[in-house]
Amino acid sequence: MLPPGAWTYSGNVHAEGDDGVPNWTQKIKHTATDWLSLPPDALLKSHRVTCVDGTEVIVEHLRKLLHVSVDEVLCDLGDRRLRIIGESFEVLLVTESELHLRGHVTRLEYVRSETP
Repeated sequence: MLPPGAWTYSGNVHAEGDDGVPNWTQKIKHTATDWLSLPPDALLKSHRVTCVDGTEVIVEHLRKLLHVSVDEVLCDLGDRRLRIIGESFEVLLVTESELHLRGHVTRLEYVRSETP
């Protein structure tokens, strides 16, 4: 029997660490996110891509910037890659885990990362 005020989660939790192995910390964060009805990126390191009016893109929680050119940007998000295709791209800001980009965006593609 659970003590008063305790709660349980009976759903499927598929949280994995950076190495693909289930991780208790990630499971707890995932459960808390569900229980508190928070968006997934509130506690988890979910990738967030914001495209504003097709002219500005913000990518949060990226791992690496793989390729940058005037008409294409390729980002490594860990389990997948994001390809941003368009014209006249200009990088406004790059931090350890964030990218701000301006230009004419014509397409965003998510591609599963290849496993070695």
